[in-house]
Amino acid sequence: MALSREDWIDITRHLQQHVRDADPEVFELLARHVEHWNDPPRYLIDYLDGLIKIMSERSSGSTGRILNELNHWVRTEEGGPVRGIRLVLSPAERELYGREFVDLASLPDRTAFITGLRTLRDDLVREIEESGGHGDAPRG
Repeated sequence: MALSREDWIDITRHLQQHVRDADPEVFELLARHVEHWNDPPRYLIDYLDGLIKIMSERSSGSTGRILNELNHWVRTEEGGPVRGIRLVLSPAERELYGREFVDLASLPDRTAFITGLRTLRDDLVREIEESGGHGDAPRG
């Protein structure tokens, strides 16, 4: 049985509520950057794409904003996001602080969460295709 327009809207609202509760900053970022389509399936797929991108690259905490900005402009040699910033201390600082480096920002391991989001996205795209599709819905 194909999902109705109302089903797509309900799924989107449910997801948005969870995002809002878990991280209001991510919720606001998605609200500003995901284009609002009059096509609920397309909007949900775009919303999931945005959430996957943000969660793949985003750090938490006050230094997370630095890492987020850095990821906007810089990629690793392999083309992936910068996953952390490590400040290597001078010999005097090492002795003073009793450590060799300080991690300014690092990403938590969100592999399972992101994999789940991608699986959900792929299942929804398959639903669109199997139900005759919406011509402008993303194919992924």
